[in-house]
Amino acid sequence: MIRWTSMSGLIAGCLILLTGCWDSKEVQSINFITAIGIDYVDNQYIAYAQLIDFSSIAKQETPTSRETRDIWIGRGEGTTLSMAINDLYETSQQQTLWTHVKAIVLSKNALEGKLEDIFNTLLHSGQLRYTPWIYATEQNIPDVLSPSALLNQSAQTIELFEPMRLYKQHSGFEPIRLHQLLDGLREPASVVLLPSVSTRNETWFNGDKTPPC
Repeated sequence: MIRWTSMSGLIAGCLILLTGCWDSKEVQSINFITAIGIDYVDNQYIAYAQLIDFSSIAKQETPTSRETRDIWIGRGEGTTLSMAINDLYETSQQQTLWTHVKAIVLSKNALEGKLEDIFNTLLHSGQLRYTPWIYATEQNIPDVLSPSALLNQSAQTIELFEPMRLYKQHSGFEPIRLHQLLDGLREPASVVLLPSVSTRNETWFNGDKTPPC
């Protein structure tokens, strides 16, 4: 009887362990958004989503060719930001998650009276954290979201995702995160300085080649 009870307990324990990953998915079957861009044109919200190919940030035995585009930009449009994001879902082909967003870029139009609506929509799902870096831009948002890193480095090392290292060396305005911006907006007496980001490919070159924007 004791032996039978022990065997039953062992089998039950194995079954519990086996059912722990019944719905697990490979990372290549999920679209992880790494950056968001938001614009507002002609009474329409335009949502941009940046996807980075995981093969470009995984450890490689040989360097990845710089000519290979490892950044994809999605574009959705709608009368509300929620509709613009849903427009992205219609052609995403795979499940899309926002838990890995590290940067948010806002156009000048989006900054003019649209911030409350934008952040209420982005934070409503509970997937977006309060830690992404926040930027403004006067440039075309897809250009800002699709720069290339120098020396075949990972796209995750660009200034958009790791601004503090360059800020400590040379910068006029301290980068801020989403929660810092929200704290400033909720305080009537405070002034929030939002860093502006742009792309320039006029400084570095390799022969006749310059890094694409």
